[in-house]
Amino acid sequence: RRYFLSLLLLNFSSAVIDKNKFEFFVLKFLQKFFMLIGLKAGRRIAVSLSYLLYYVIPLRKSVVKKNLHLAFPEKSEKEIKRLAFENLRSSMITFIEVLTLPKFDEKSLEELFVPSDMAEFFSRYTKKTGALLMTAHFGNWEYIAVWVGLCLDVPFNVLIKRMRNPYATKLLRKNRTRYGNIEIPVGNSVKTLIEKLKMKEAVGIVGDQRGKREGPRVRFFNRDTAIYTGTAMMAIKMNVPVLFVLSVRQKDYKYKLIYKEIKYDDLEGTVDEKVLALTQRYMTMVEETVREHPEQWFWMHNIWKY
Repeated sequence: RRYFLSLLLLNFSSAVIDKNKFEFFVLKFLQKFFMLIGLKAGRRIAVSLSYLLYYVIPLRKSVVKKNLHLAFPEKSEKEIKRLAFENLRSSMITFIEVLTLPKFDEKSLEELFVPSDMAEFFSRYTKKTGALLMTAHFGNWEYIAVWVGLCLDVPFNVLIKRMRNPYATKLLRKNRTRYGNIEIPVGNSVKTLIEKLKMKEAVGIVGDQRGKREGPRVRFFNRDTAIYTGTAMMAIKMNVPVLFVLSVRQKDYKYKLIYKEIKYDDLEGTVDEKVLALTQRYMTMVEETVREHPEQWFWMHNIWKY
């Protein structure tokens, strides 16, 4: 019995390893292919891929449509289907853009963004103290991480969640850290983040992920939504500025940056009440932009699972 159990576990482990290697091979092939043909051609292919993944091999289509119905109950079924397809196309474009990121040098990266005074804005805070930069799964958040890191005058630490596939994680890490950004994996990260902030460095967090079932909730698209509040707790206890930044894809595929400070010095009540209020302000800012450009948020994420 033990022999057969051991054999079963060994075969399962081998299957997982082979699956991870196969996925990495496909990902690496796609990266080389899209880097070879160029980003412009890659974006055109993204449209064709979207038709395939929407009509032939549905990619989380039901989750996307469910979320869109919940967020926009006033929209017709026809409008929801159109938005769902546009959202998939946006996701495919982001995917291809991330794959081709190693092809760009600093000047090429700069040309991907609409000119702004973002660097000067951030420097007002980072020259004096550490700062928490909060973004969301909107537009191209990987582009933001790289570009913001280049613009800051202090080290930029990015909180990341390791993927199931270690090979894919390594590939993304190479992209993210190419210009000096530092990855901090989720887990025992709080102590590290606090140390970085004490050293007056910047920390970037994508904060719009679903929280625990029993955790606190804020209002998002008029629904009670479980969201992690650790970032707000850290900001309030350490009294560091919280800066909001999103990238909005334009028709010419350049990205317009939205950035502002999320103020919280006027909040009253207990620490927990302040934390919830600050988290609500962040999610309200996310919602305002998503309502203007609903196709660019990551609706594949099952944020209203419970």
